[in-house]
Amino acid sequence: MHYDVAIVGAGAIGCIAAKELAKRGVSVRVLEEDACVGKQRKCTALVSETGLRSIGVDYKRAVLHRVRGAVISAGTAEMTVDARRPIACVLDRQRFDEECAEEAKSEGAKIFLRRKVRKLPKDSEWVVGADGAASFVARTASFPPISRFAFCYEAEYKNARVEDDAFVHVFLDSAFPGFFGWLVPCGNNVVRIGFGTQEHDRMKEGKRRLASLTSSAVKKSSRKLREFHALIPLKWRQETQRGNVMLVGDAAGQVKATTGGGLVFGGNCARILAESIAEGKNYEKEWKRECLGKLQQHALLRSVLDSLPPGITLASAKPFAPLLSRFGDMDSIIRV
Repeated sequence: MHYDVAIVGAGAIGCIAAKELAKRGVSVRVLEEDACVGKQRKCTALVSETGLRSIGVDYKRAVLHRVRGAVISAGTAEMTVDARRPIACVLDRQRFDEECAEEAKSEGAKIFLRRKVRKLPKDSEWVVGADGAASFVARTASFPPISRFAFCYEAEYKNARVEDDAFVHVFLDSAFPGFFGWLVPCGNNVVRIGFGTQEHDRMKEGKRRLASLTSSAVKKSSRKLREFHALIPLKWRQETQRGNVMLVGDAAGQVKATTGGGLVFGGNCARILAESIAEGKNYEKEWKRECLGKLQQHALLRSVLDSLPPGITLASAKPFAPLLSRFGDMDSIIRV
């Protein structure tokens, strides 16, 4: 059977793109190398609720917990920023991804599992790479590389101790150069702890430091449920469309450089991609017109954070308190 579009990767972004294309009458198939859709919970999945609403997926059954602010630590100093209302959701990411796939199928998209792509499909008018930061599609089609990444580690534990699970903990520490550490409460005494760094050779040091910083929550009696490593783009690709090949989501580097979150930007760019194909628009031009300015705001803030000395103190962060107070809701840093 002929399909107008072949999407490589059945994660949330690939499935959102498939749904939006099918809604517009475009025939689409999604090719996934694994036996199931989604990122298989390899994600912190802390997402602003306003951002989730913007991508048009029924996310509510995937919500595990909601948070309203953050406790930011640097050395022995702490600063609490409180939105005074729940602003961000902690998701069961696999369930969310499966919902994205079901919504795509309900619109008529076809998803094929255990279909590892070894060369670009030739039997579709359009090929979409939604296959992550190390995109096979991007490499095969010779797209320019992504220039900056964070190397990340995360583990999830049950039977953890959290004093107030309405707050995420953020750790600014010299052991996490170019990024930060985190503790995200998931409810029911479950936490996700992790860190990122732009220097890969600091990973072992980062794990040791993370264990120290989170020792009050993760006890000997806590049980590890999962752990993973991830590569997160901190810069968008300079080119995301070449002829009939397009990139979206992490494959395009459509990710917030401040936090590494890509679900909201990727989901919105998936919609723009679908509109561009269905209406004959230039995808590169359209997504950059709508989203690039916001990504540039995050990149600017990341460069400011990266320029701070290793001995960062919270005194230097206090002028940013009004901004940080809506940290979990800041897909657009500057609202106009």
